[in-house]
Parts: sequence; structure tokens; C-alpha cells
Amino acid sequence: MKIRKARPEDAASMVRIKEGLPMPEATESTQQGGFLLGTSEQVYAFFIEQAQSLVAETGNEVVGFGILLPDALVKASEIWQKRNRASWTIPLHELEDKKLCYFEQLAFRPAYRRAAPRLAFALLNEAFQHQGYEAMVTTTVRKPVMNLAAVPFIRAAGGTLVGNIDEYYEGIGAINSDIYLIQKKDFTEATQKLNLARSSPPAFL
Repeated sequence: MKIRKARPEDAASMVRIKEGLPMPEATESTQQGGFLLGTSEQVYAFFIEQAQSLVAETGNEVVGFGILLPDALVKASEIWQKRNRASWTIPLHELEDKKLCYFEQLAFRPAYRRAAPRLAFALLNEAFQHQGYEAMVTTTVRKPVMNLAAVPFIRAAGGTLVGNIDEYYEGIGAINSDIYLIQKKDFTEATQKLNLARSSPPAFL
């Protein structure tokens, strides 16, 4: 399997992967993902151009992708504007003063899901070691579906639960999400401990 930078023509494949994810029923919890908030092909094309986007490819077929939003997009986002409405376990200024990235999406076709941590690590390693980011923030859905799929990787990468926020998405309704933080120093310590760096992919094409 090859991990590479996403290209504009990959946007359609991203939509197909998203649409193929299993959707758990409300009140269920899932370790398999599947609760990925709606994104159109046009939005994926924007992310490919403006964000840090990688795809996993096998046999010239895109089977997974991950997207990290850069600091400028994070701090222009709706969720950032709502940050004062969230419940935090850390002082908010600790985030406001840092160069942040936001883990927007990670999705794989079910048969290739085991490759997801490798791509996620590649995104974070690039952000922290080469792009100068100090911290990564992400959210995982708690209600109406508790989506635990990303939590083991987040914790293994040095992440901690730092908040919770209520949101509303058109066409979906009320969403409650946990907020996780991975700081560069914690990621570096975690990767050294787990020896993840040794298995990291080569430079992207």
C-alpha cells in the first residue's frame, strides 16, 4: 500500500469512501467508525488544495484518506468560533496561543481499515516534525452515536480528552462531541515509546 499526497482527482474517491461507511444506529457505540459528517466533492477538492490531505492507494485505487486542517483554517472555522461554548478541562488560552492543526477526517474502506493508524501517524508526523505545528485538536462524536474508532490511536499518539461541545449540523441534527488534544511533545514521546517512527512511511510523492 502506498501513501501519497492527495490530488484534485481524488475528491470523487473520497466521497465514495465516505458514502460506503457503515452507519451505526442512534444510541449505539462503534469501534469501526462510520459516523463521518457530510462533505461534498467540492469541499474535498477544497481540502486537497488548502489543507494537508493524504490518501492510501493500492492497485491504483484510493482506499482511504486523511485530512488535517492548517492553523488558518482552524481559526476561521465555525467550531473555533464556538470554542467558548465548549466545556474545557484546560485553560483555553493554552490552545489560543499555539499553532494548531485540526484532524478533520480519517476514513478507509472496511477491508483496509487496519492501515488507518499508519496514515494518521503520517499526517501527524508531517505536521509536527516538518510543518511546525505545536498541537493537534480533533473531535469524536459522543451523541447520537458514540464513535470510539479513533480514540485508541489518539491515546496511543499522546492525546488526552480536554473538552466537550454541543453542535448542530443541518440534515443531521444535534451532535455532542468530545474534544481531544495531542501536543507535539507528547506525540514525540509516544512515538519513541511505541517505536512508531521506525514503521513510518517514506517521503510522500
